[in-house]
Amino acid sequence: MKFKVIFSLVIIFVIEGFQYANAQQTKKFSFTGLHRGYVAKDELKGDVLEGDTTSNREGVSGFFLVDLGLNYEPHQEFRAIAQLRLRNEFGAFFGVGASATFRQFKVEGTIKKKLRYEIGDIDVVATPYTLYNPNEIWNEYESDIFKHRRSITSYENFNIDNKWRLQGFQTSASLTYSKLIKELVFNLYGTRTKGAFSANQLGAFYFNNPDRFVFGGRVGLIQSKYFEFGINSNNIYDIVGTQRDSAYAYSNSVITSDYRVTLESNKFKLKVYGESGISNYSFQIPNKSESSKTYQGSFYDVSTSIQYKPIKLKLYAGLRNVGEYYYSPAAQTLRLNASLQPYNFTLLSNNTVPRDLTLFDRLTDVSLYNQVISPTLMPFDPRINNATPYGMATPNRKGITVGFDLPTSFINLMGKAELLDEVKGEGTSAKRKFSVITGGAKINIHEMLKYNRLIQVSTSMKMENTTRGDSAKIDLKSTIFDLGFTFETLKNLDILFGFKYINSKGNELISQRNEFNTIINLIDYNVNAEENISAFGVRYRISDQSLFTVNYSMCNVLYKDVSAKNYSYNQLFMGYTLIF
Repeated sequence: MKFKVIFSLVIIFVIEGFQYANAQQTKKFSFTGLHRGYVAKDELKGDVLEGDTTSNREGVSGFFLVDLGLNYEPHQEFRAIAQLRLRNEFGAFFGVGASATFRQFKVEGTIKKKLRYEIGDIDVVATPYTLYNPNEIWNEYESDIFKHRRSITSYENFNIDNKWRLQGFQTSASLTYSKLIKELVFNLYGTRTKGAFSANQLGAFYFNNPDRFVFGGRVGLIQSKYFEFGINSNNIYDIVGTQRDSAYAYSNSVITSDYRVTLESNKFKLKVYGESGISNYSFQIPNKSESSKTYQGSFYDVSTSIQYKPIKLKLYAGLRNVGEYYYSPAAQTLRLNASLQPYNFTLLSNNTVPRDLTLFDRLTDVSLYNQVISPTLMPFDPRINNATPYGMATPNRKGITVGFDLPTSFINLMGKAELLDEVKGEGTSAKRKFSVITGGAKINIHEMLKYNRLIQVSTSMKMENTTRGDSAKIDLKSTIFDLGFTFETLKNLDILFGFKYINSKGNELISQRNEFNTIINLIDYNVNAEENISAFGVRYRISDQSLFTVNYSMCNVLYKDVSAKNYSYNQLFMGYTLIF
């Protein structure tokens, strides 16, 4: 009944909007949005099911939805945006299981053509050390068949580049000058740290945390094309009394400065750029023996690059040191919550043992992703990224980075090496050492052959090694490999293939932290396992805004020390997307 009422009101609003727009040409309504529908059939097989009589083996899921954006723009300096979602779960009929919700409310505009503003559900980002949503896994040069599935997961979780979708306001302005200074840029934002998901989706975490706000901004100076400088500030504070029993009193302040120096000739472009800053972190909980914690930290990150413009080859090198107590939650919060359980086939062994997250779950499971900025460092999977799990702002890291990029019309190449150490050992005076080698390539075979239909191969690899040599020895090696192939047979009809592989072996010590971000325990972690995903299918690009795809994926999980835990997770997927 509620769904029908909301739907009727929306229809009335749309009709009235059209009538009003026709009656007054000065007022403008426009509509944008997305329609998506998919159905997936899942199947679980393998040794892990032997003797298991109750765990699920198969399942069918999916949904059909329309995200309708209603845009009201009476003049060029103001626009109101409301995005309505109409969704129906696969298998539901006559409105049963259907829902109508608003995904976004926002107003935006300019004041006197100088001050730009946004109020409502906004996307905010600053620098990698202040306010930033780091990628949950390195996925450049990913195959098209996996890239499409990741785009669905990203869209559902508002993961647009490295922005956070939060509720608040954002303003920006710029002032131009004719002498000495080319431009001054100002930006100011203030939002809640609770993200776009509803209270029901967040559960107890939503209610057991106070109203926490993040606000900050930037003042940037562009002296010329040769020199830029900026000061950034990001602050998080609790509204005391908004949590049960008024338990928390938390604050975090970060101030950084960044710069860029550019020298350029006909053939070369040289850049020196970097960022440095300090943080102050305090967390108090009344009525506890350990009533408060305060940390002060700092970091610096400086890099240089040189580009040979005739072939667009760029070489770069960098040095960074992020202190053990540098805490910037708005830049260190993880996009994926590794402590959650997968939605499909959640439990094994007669529904008693949680299934570990796989690469396939990370790629396709919308429910695993996080929408709340966490005041403490979140758990992570050391197989995926042990060197910099919290992005560039990962605390307790120092070292060098070197690499190159070579983009051409025929082939795109990249390579990067990171050699990092801990600033201070955890649980011992000995320090971990991290080495990470990353490389990728995309080969446009159709460009090389001057063929008028798409033929493309993409591949990438990341090899990571963590070691420590004292009595509490650590030795963990992981390799992640990706291969993809796209071949356009008939016009706009593509055959797709993708392969992912991860192999991890060794041991680590996983840090457990309390509400003060203090390490309270180190847990032994041992792994000797591999995963691989093979996927193939077809994609029909109906237009630039719509496509239909069918693919079949086979995910194999192999525990080399305990074969009884091995299994295969297979999925047949059919999906349609239209952007309008």
